[in-house]
Amino acid sequence: MGNLDQKIDFCTTATVRPQIVKRTFESFTSKLTGIDFSNVTLYLNVDPIPASRPAQSVIKVAKRYFGNVVANVPETPSFASAVSWCWSNTTSRFVFHLEDDWVLIQNVNIRQLVRILRERSYLYQVVLKAYHYPYERQRPCLSPSLLRGSFCRKIGPELNPEINPEVQIKRLKKYGLDRPKHMRRRTPFITDFPKKKIIVRDIGRDWLSKSGFRKPSGKRVAKRKFWKWIPK
Repeated sequence: MGNLDQKIDFCTTATVRPQIVKRTFESFTSKLTGIDFSNVTLYLNVDPIPASRPAQSVIKVAKRYFGNVVANVPETPSFASAVSWCWSNTTSRFVFHLEDDWVLIQNVNIRQLVRILRERSYLYQVVLKAYHYPYERQRPCLSPSLLRGSFCRKIGPELNPEINPEVQIKRLKKYGLDRPKHMRRRTPFITDFPKKKIIVRDIGRDWLSKSGFRKPSGKRVAKRKFWKWIPK
């Protein structure tokens, strides 16, 4: 099918884990086909945690895989601020969101994802399937996915830096985004791809379990308040 003839920006929110991000970028640039990564701009936010390691090490890895890397290293880590910075700076019609700790485990042609968004104008996002439960009729999430650039640039600047961004982006009415009322019962906001087979895997949980950090305790608290790791 050849390379995609339309510009797609990539966004990655990362921490200082160069070995992890190398696995992520290596898997996606080799298995996500139909796009020339030497012509892709990556918006990369590297939160300075663990502070004992240089953030430049992650930027150096990124430059091996993407033709253009626009990097941001804030003084204070914040997951929500990272998403906000990445999404707000994009310029393309479609944006591929890729956190730093996922691997793609089978080939996917990005044209298939673009086609879904082009043909289904009510969708904001196509998510690469990571779990067995269906994504249909659910709200946006931050798993590896292709999003509309307009969606990213609408929500990005308004994110609260101290609330989990995945909680915030689900409040679509707050941002004046909603599906038409006549479609409410029969169309989803997002769709998973493909429908049955899991094709992406989270590789960050094992690292976190062996590190000196943890998420906030308590299921409710953790979901809303996870905008940075805290010491164990």
